[in-house]
Amino acid sequence: AGFSDTASVSVTINADPTVTVASSANPADEGYAVAFTATGSGGTGTLSYSWTVGGTAEGTGATLSYTFSSAGSYTVTATVTDGEKQTGTGSVTETVEAKNPALVGTGLALWGWVLRVVVGISFIFLPIVINSVNPVVDNQPYATAAIQQFLAQHPASVAFAQEHAAFLGVLNEPANKPVVAALAANPSGANITAAEKALGAATFGELVKYQTQLKTLVVPYETQLNYLAAHATQLTALQNAVAKSPKQWQNWFWVCVGGMVLFIPTIFLTKGRWSPKKAKEDEDEHDREVARELAQLTGAGV
Repeated sequence: AGFSDTASVSVTINADPTVTVASSANPADEGYAVAFTATGSGGTGTLSYSWTVGGTAEGTGATLSYTFSSAGSYTVTATVTDGEKQTGTGSVTETVEAKNPALVGTGLALWGWVLRVVVGISFIFLPIVINSVNPVVDNQPYATAAIQQFLAQHPASVAFAQEHAAFLGVLNEPANKPVVAALAANPSGANITAAEKALGAATFGELVKYQTQLKTLVVPYETQLNYLAAHATQLTALQNAVAKSPKQWQNWFWVCVGGMVLFIPTIFLTKGRWSPKKAKEDEDEHDREVARELAQLTGAGV
């Protein structure tokens, strides 16, 4: 007869530990701390936890407080390890938005300084690029309506006076004026001799040569021509400035275009909300999130 015997053993197979991850705020605001909580189950013995954010190790323990410095999506992973060195992982994708009211203020402050710099530099270079403004403003009163009308209606008189300014200046000298007037009124031999002696042979020769032009172009408009001669410096400066002004303003236009090319990219320094109303709503929502997080921490006895 045969003999047999049996024996049995009880084997317990423990499940690997598992972990779930919760975030205190998702989406979260850039620049503010977010609290993450890991809840483990299963495994053998005491459970321990380690954290990574975007693949970078960031801490240990059942909770993690992390501040995201820039907007984007981040994978936050908790790894649980039991007493038998068995592990399990859990993760959450955290969305971070650039709605930090403090960043809005910082961006607006930076943009404000950019505006100040641009305006300041503009005021420095404006009188350098456009130097025709002062001569126009300062000398415009000398170009009266009557003088402008005379210049438009009698260009031949003006041209003759400009071309022979030295000659006419000699005739208008106080000592020579009576002699010239007497000769014009009575061209007698005595007056001719007196005029030639007072003016000199060269100037007297010009007087004889241009007597027709003097009668038709100069004498009838002596008042206007004397005014032009007395204010020649101011009127010349005005004329030159008016001629230069269009080109200078064109140059300033291109300076402004260059300034805009440099300025527009700085707009993107203003991160976050553009609307003050939206920024205030974000701030209020953040305050509520903080209050809820503090309530949870208080309730958990942390």
